[in-house]
Amino acid sequence: MAVSNAVATALLCILLSFSLERSVLAYERYAEMTLYTGDIARQKRADVSTVSTGARSQKRTNRPSCRPEPRTCDTSLSLLQSPDDARTTNLRTLLRCTLHDITHPHPRGRDREYATRRSMEKAAAAAAGEQQQQQEDQWRGAAEATLPSTPASAAWAHIAAFCALHRYLPGIEVCELAAGEDGRPGCVRYVASLQPAGAGEDEEREVASWAREELLEIDHGARHLAYAVVASSMGFGRYVATMTVVADEEDEEGCRLVWAFECDPVQGWSLDGLRSYLDAGVKGVAARIEEAEKVTSAAAAAGGAPAAGGDAIAAA
Repeated sequence: MAVSNAVATALLCILLSFSLERSVLAYERYAEMTLYTGDIARQKRADVSTVSTGARSQKRTNRPSCRPEPRTCDTSLSLLQSPDDARTTNLRTLLRCTLHDITHPHPRGRDREYATRRSMEKAAAAAAGEQQQQQEDQWRGAAEATLPSTPASAAWAHIAAFCALHRYLPGIEVCELAAGEDGRPGCVRYVASLQPAGAGEDEEREVASWAREELLEIDHGARHLAYAVVASSMGFGRYVATMTVVADEEDEEGCRLVWAFECDPVQGWSLDGLRSYLDAGVKGVAARIEEAEKVTSAAAAAGGAPAAGGDAIAAA
């Protein structure tokens, strides 16, 4: 905004200076003609009185310079109210001084503009530095596991079941849809881990930890999904994770599962601890999907209908 205002002011000054210069030149020509005519008339009166010649010489020697002392509005007005002989020179001086004031601002004005620009630059630099520092403080990590006997398409069927996390991630006993439509970006799932079971089998288990996770994007062609933790009891602030199934180029019967994350530092956790948890989790997911595929293959060999997705894991 400051740059746009400066450019607009500069253009206005250029246009105004051009207009003032043309006005000065036109008035100079008019003044020269007027002075020439006046000189002829005064020459005719020279024989009658010599006072006019002396007064005219005195007025010429007292003409103001192009840079008069600081003047008020009354002084500028008095220049226009001078006698006819000096009016041309005075008006020319007034126009030139006005043009000079426009094209050469007062140093104090430039200092204020410079100070404002410097303060804006410092504020922008501070904001950029803070953003860079936040990015440097971010926790990042990734873990992967190999599924040697599961094709990428079969593994993706399990991962794409967004609200079936409890079936393939060890330690998660509850996963249910909390908002939206399952499998579509914007839906939210509620996941929870329960306290160990007590002596009574029918005793209801309490929730040990929970989280609400929103599906940000899902790409079935690339076998990739991303989600974010929007609320939790584990102290997570900003947390974004991705799960991707990568086909094995050398062996079509196998694939790799990659689980990556980026988050703010979590109180009570360490980055290495979070990476270790992620590593153990992705290996547990791979093991359960591999076991589910074995059950599916056995059912198909026996002539039964093959189970799909989370149902195969539940059967395993």
